[in-house]
Amino acid sequence: MEWLMANWGSMAVGGVLLGVVIAIIVCLVRKKRAGESCCGCSCGCGGKGCPGCGSTLESR
Repeated sequence: MEWLMANWGSMAVGGVLLGVVIAIIVCLVRKKRAGESCCGCSCGCGGKGCPGCGSTLESR
């Protein structure tokens, strides 16, 4: 019990970071299922055949 009380701050920060990582993963999975791209270019290509994304239709 003493260990928990001594380290509650670190555990709280770790919990928040874990929550953020899980939220990012969920967001990426939802975008992937919806057919959206996570490549970062803002052309709206969906990552399909965009030279700005570094992908082409032939490579898919």
